[in-house]
Order: sequence, then structure tokens, then C-alpha cells
Amino acid sequence: MLIGGVNPTGRVTLSPSEMQYIAGGIKQNLRADGRSRVDWRVASGELGPVPQAAGSARFRLGGTDVIVSVKGDIGKPTLEKPLEGSVICTVDSSTVFSMNSSLGGTNEDRQMQQRNDELTVILNDILVKSGAIDLELFSLVPGKHCWVLYIDVLVLDYDGNLIDTIVMAARLAISSMRLPKVRIEEGGEATEVVLAEDVDSSRIIDISRLPVAVTIGKLGDGFLVDPSGAEETCCDAGLIIALLGDNVVMMRKLGCGMLDPGLLTEYISAAQTASVHLNTLSSNCISK
Repeated sequence: MLIGGVNPTGRVTLSPSEMQYIAGGIKQNLRADGRSRVDWRVASGELGPVPQAAGSARFRLGGTDVIVSVKGDIGKPTLEKPLEGSVICTVDSSTVFSMNSSLGGTNEDRQMQQRNDELTVILNDILVKSGAIDLELFSLVPGKHCWVLYIDVLVLDYDGNLIDTIVMAARLAISSMRLPKVRIEEGGEATEVVLAEDVDSSRIIDISRLPVAVTIGKLGDGFLVDPSGAEETCCDAGLIIALLGDNVVMMRKLGCGMLDPGLLTEYISAAQTASVHLNTLSSNCISK
């Protein structure tokens, strides 16, 4: 599948016979690794791998490995939204994906940046633009001071289904975020910001308020969840479905292939079933 016109599976090269084998298995509901079309790979999560961050998490799904840190700074709200804080997302996958060396340095850098920008936009759409994070929660002094949250994603390894893995890691990191209580003292032109040692419990985000992402891969007449890197190479197109409970908060098509609108209900149903599994994974990670 393509993300923003850039192939994220650049390290995966398959022969025509290998692609035919994978496609035939999916058609028979038996994937190369033994899963059915709706089965997920083994996943694991870890909270707090970046101790200096306000919140952090690492999440592995099959061979895809992502780490996310959340940091908070005191900033100024925008004129348009004086009662809200802000969230800035950044995704860096450059260390994982090797580009075709024949592109040359400038083209390689451009495509790396394009891939990172596209992943950043998708994460921002799911977590921020969807309204899942209540930005008014991070206002300190209306129109003057607020928390600015920086959600930084680093892709450590890749074997398919990157977006779902990034969103899972981000959810865990955000839910583990602990910001200090703040006292702001203003006198004349000088403003003093005092951070307390106590945690501000009013700004803790419940993970159940954050969406999960389920990427549906389409191959021929069939579809699958949690595609591996090799399976993504074979897929005609994909559909990201972000859900909060059973409610769809965002959908985004991937790749150049066609998606049958008549199968949209089936795709959403599969994503809703998968979201239950992902929410259980999240709860298990937090309870450890």
C-alpha cells in the first residue's frame, strides 16, 4: 500500500510467485503466518521507557516497533482559541526505511520527509482533529498561558501496519502522561511560572477517551486486518478506520486501488471487532 504516494514497504521485495502465494492464502482465509484474515499478530506494550518525558510508551505489533514520548511546555494559546491548549505531533520513520539509492540525496530526503509528514498528519487527524483530546483541559490562564503537548513518535522497526502501531503507542503514552501543578504569578510585565512537584490529577487523560486505529488491507475481493510488511506489498489499497468505542471518528483511504463502497459496512464491522481487541491490549499494558 502507498502512504501519500510513498511506499512504506521499501525494504520488502517479493517475487511474483511469492505475491501470488500470499494472495491465494488470503483468499482461502489462511495467511502465510497461519492467521486468518481477521487475526492479529502478537503485541506487547511498555510504559515509561523515556523517564524524562511527561509520558511515554513503547508498543510492538509483530515486527513493527514504535516508541512515543509526550512532553509538556508552557506556551501561549492562539487568538482563535484562547481557552485551549495545543498538541503538536511529530513522526520520524527515517531511520527505518531505506530509500532507493538511485534517487539521489535530494530526492531521498524529500521522500523521507513526505512519508514522515503524511504519518504526522494521520496521527494528528486521529488524536487531535477528531476532538478526542479535550484541549480546554490544558488551558492555564485563558488567552495568556496554556500547556503545549509535544507527541514525538520514533519508528524503531517495521514489518507492516505502522499506523495502527503508532496510534496504540501514542494512546499509551498520553494515558501515562503526568503534568505537574502550575502556579502562575503575574506582576506588571513579569510573569513567573512555578511548577510544583505534585501531579495535576485534573489533567490526566483516560485511555478510553482516545481512539484506536484499524487499517483494513484490500487484496482482490478479500480484506484483512493487521497486514504484515509482505502483505502490504500485495495489497491493492487500504482504509484506516479510527474508532472511539463503536463510533467512527475518521476514515482515510490509502493507496491507488479502488475500494468497493458496498463493502464499507463490512470493513467497519471488522474494525469495530478489532477495536475491542486493541482496547483489551491497552488495558493489559496499563495494568502491568
